[in-house]
Amino acid sequence: MQLALVFTNLEGNLPLQMGFLTSLSKLGVGTNNLSGEIPLSIYNISALVILSLTNNDFYGTLPTNIDLLLPNLQYLWLGGNEFSGKIPISITNISGLISLDLPVNNLSGEVPTSIGDLPFLETVNLEWNLLDSNSVGDWDFLASFTNSSNTMSLEGNHNNFVGKIPKVMANLSYQLTKLGIAGNQLSGTIPIGLGNLVNLYSLDMSTNSLSGPIPGDFGNLYNLQYLSLGENKFSGEILSTLSNITTLSDVYLSNNKFEGNISGNLEKSKSLQFLDVSNNDLGGIMNPQFFSIHLSLIYLDSAHNSLSGPLPLEVGRLNHLEVFNVSYNKFSGQFYS
Repeated sequence: MQLALVFTNLEGNLPLQMGFLTSLSKLGVGTNNLSGEIPLSIYNISALVILSLTNNDFYGTLPTNIDLLLPNLQYLWLGGNEFSGKIPISITNISGLISLDLPVNNLSGEVPTSIGDLPFLETVNLEWNLLDSNSVGDWDFLASFTNSSNTMSLEGNHNNFVGKIPKVMANLSYQLTKLGIAGNQLSGTIPIGLGNLVNLYSLDMSTNSLSGPIPGDFGNLYNLQYLSLGENKFSGEILSTLSNITTLSDVYLSNNKFEGNISGNLEKSKSLQFLDVSNNDLGGIMNPQFFSIHLSLIYLDSAHNSLSGPLPLEVGRLNHLEVFNVSYNKFSGQFYS
């Protein structure tokens, strides 16, 4: 039995009687105006395979014995609510769990250290919570994902993770396609070895206090499409090895301390559409060839640098360009429209 009431403008609380549907395998009430605590009777529907309560105003804590109550659960989607408290350790006993989606809540404490041992787990989204505040074991859970052969997406953006990026991150499964640790309190350098994650298409480390150069092995991320390192303290030149990543479409490197010239470092990335290198220490001229190659550019922001010389005429060939910001540089000559 399935019950789907998504996008139906429902209001109020979930009725206790819903828990009497003991043969219900799929329950979806996402994107409504529902509120209140989840009735305990819902957690007694042991046949549930999918529980989706996303984008409502539910609150309360998750039951500590969730593994006993919902042993058959495969998809737990609770994002966009006001759930609080800790992620129950017992969740790691739900052996069939495939997707754990808990973003945009008020969950706190440490992530269960053996979460990555779940054999079928493919996606984990914990972003925009209050997880791990100044705890020694902030990153212990990552070690469990080194043995995971199925996990493809791991998102921990905008929490309270602190300290350095652990070296064990370089040993995550090569199956990983999406990794996000943006908006935390991370410092230090990016450990060597992340280039081993060759199937990554999205990597977001923005809005931390990370420093040092972009590691040379980033050039091995030949499937990368989205790279965001903005709002950090990175320095050095933007590596020419990034030029080897022909799939790059979105590159955000703003508000760092990068030096050198951007024009010659992304020559092979012909799919580039969004490039933000604003608020760095870049200098030199903008190579006309850069614009001849990147005809798909939609967004280019290189403001607040020390770029100089004339603006190339080739800018006028960017037919898809919507945002072009080169303010607060040292350009000279005539601007052609």
